[in-house]
Order: sequence, then structure tokens, then C-alpha cells
Amino acid sequence: MRRDAILVCAVFAFMAISCKGGDSNEAPVVKSVKLESVKDLSAIKRTYTGVVNANQSSELAFKMEGLVTKTYVTSGSKVRKGQLLMELDATDYILDRDAKRVALATQKEAFERAKRLLARNAISQQEYETTEATYEGAKSAYEIAVLDVKDTKLYAPFDGFILDKYVNQYNRAGAGKTVLEIVNPKDLEIKFTVPESNAIFFTEDTEMYVEFDTYKGELFKCQLKELVTASPDGAGIPFKLKIVDPNFSLDKYKVAVGFSCNVVARIVNPVMEGVCSVPLSAIVSESTGDGTYVMVYNSDSGCVEKVVVELTPYVVENGMVALTGDIDSNDQIVVAGASLLNDGQRVKVLTK
Repeated sequence: MRRDAILVCAVFAFMAISCKGGDSNEAPVVKSVKLESVKDLSAIKRTYTGVVNANQSSELAFKMEGLVTKTYVTSGSKVRKGQLLMELDATDYILDRDAKRVALATQKEAFERAKRLLARNAISQQEYETTEATYEGAKSAYEIAVLDVKDTKLYAPFDGFILDKYVNQYNRAGAGKTVLEIVNPKDLEIKFTVPESNAIFFTEDTEMYVEFDTYKGELFKCQLKELVTASPDGAGIPFKLKIVDPNFSLDKYKVAVGFSCNVVARIVNPVMEGVCSVPLSAIVSESTGDGTYVMVYNSDSGCVEKVVVELTPYVVENGMVALTGDIDSNDQIVVAGASLLNDGQRVKVLTK
């Protein structure tokens, strides 16, 4: 019995010694951290909602009022330059043209006779000039009548497609009233509106990109087509962009008029050169030691590094502070619990 008691005591003593030895070799604690990217305030990115427009478009209308007798296209129809699109009832115009052709022939014969008579001094110069004026008037009237007949037909001014059709067959078309709208789908532009307060940042050198909703994540370089300084309806300043990216082509990217997109502008502010913004929660302040600093994550080593920063008086969005230091927009910093970390400590990055 005594031997058994001694054996049990020995076992407990061995376990106690083993546990104590294990504490001395314990691995360093790896803390989980949440990261956010540093924002460069000298090059602010702004995103605006835009829409794809046709740079080349035309609203087609007849010069005269009339009944539409024939239509050859519908909304969405592809057309070629010079293609016949729509016709008015030309009966009255044809009759008028034919009557004026006869009148012109009569006046031409009279004018030719007057020239012969003037050559023989059989009529006065005044009579000759009157006959000539009558002939020229008949000629002009006939030419106008010919054009009127031609204007009863509407042709495509360029290759494209019919965006909208406003008048159907056997409806009346008003003089000068749009009956068809045609656009060139291969000549596109981006239209967007910015608040008046942002307009001062846009110059010919502003870096502009467009991201189509159908091709998320792909940015195409653009340039401003024209600078506008007025707000026509008080809803903002309208801008138009031209896509100049060599990687963009309509053969590869199926973008059409009416598609929505995002316009990304990189606005440079020289006054804020070297100034960054970070969440207020990332700032660690000590009354002694390093003073104010942030913890920057090093993806190569998996550790954090202490970087001393200096706060600035610039005002940024809520929950953010502006600062200077040896950090830039390529860095990621710890935004929670940075004060509990040590310089060079290994951490685990939370992905959610």
C-alpha cells in the first residue's frame, strides 16, 4: 500500500515538472487583425454614374406635311448610308412638278423667240428682259417642285441603326417634326453629370476612366471632349467623354447606346501632396516613446511594422483623419487593436 502511494506521488510530480517545462517553450501568440488601405489625398478618386450616348446622331424629319405612305424600317433596324427609310404621299407634288415642267417649256420657247427678235431689233430691250425674267421664274419654280418631290422621301444620312420611330405608315407627318432618330453605334461617347462643387477639379489633364456595368472590373481610359462651365438646368455640370483606350473595341466589348456605366475620375490636388487619410481607429497615441503611430502590415513577412505619423489639420470624411508619414496608398494598416501589437509581431489577417 505504501509503495502504491509513493508511485502516485511520483507520477503527479513528473506531470507538474512536464507542464512547467512546456510553458518555457510556448509559441508566440498570433493575433488576428483587420486591415484597410491607406488613401492618398493628393489624388482623390471620384465615381459618377454615366450613360453611353451616340456621338453621331440625327433626328430626321420631312420638310413638308403629308401622309406617310411607306415605311421601310422599325426601331432597331440597321441601315446603310443613302438607304430609303420613309415616304410621303407625293401625288400632289408630282402633279405640281409636271405642270411646272410644261410651264417652263412654254416660257423657254418664248424666251428663245425673244432672243431672236431682239437680235433683229424687232422688240425692245425692256420686252426682252421681261420675257427673260418670266423664264427664270418658271425655271426656279420647276427646280423647287423637283426638290419637293425628292423631299417626300427620307434617306439615311450615314450608316447606323434606327433608335426610335415616331410616325407609322398612314399617319400624318408634320413639317419639320421628327419621324425617325438614327444613331451611329460605332461612334460612342460617355455622358455624365457632376455637382457644381466638383467641376473645378476637371481639366483636360484629369485622368478619366469608364467601367461598363456589363464588364465590371475593367477600366478604359477616356478624355474629356469639352469643358463646360455652366449648369443648364441646375442639376449639375454635364460632361462628355471619348474612349481613347487602345484595348477597347466594339468588336470585343458589346457596348451600345443606352448602356449604364461608372465614370472614375482621378482628381489631383497638389496642396495635399504627401497627405494620406486613415481611419481614426488605426491611430495609436502615446505620451512617451514614439508618440503617434500606425501599424503597417508587411505581406511578405506576415508581420506588422510601427510607422510614426503626424496628424494634420485637414478635414476629411467622418471617421477618417489626415496625416503625413512614411506611408502611401500601397500600404495596408491595422484598424482595430493596433495598440495591443508590438513592432515586428506576426499577425493573421481577417478576410471578412
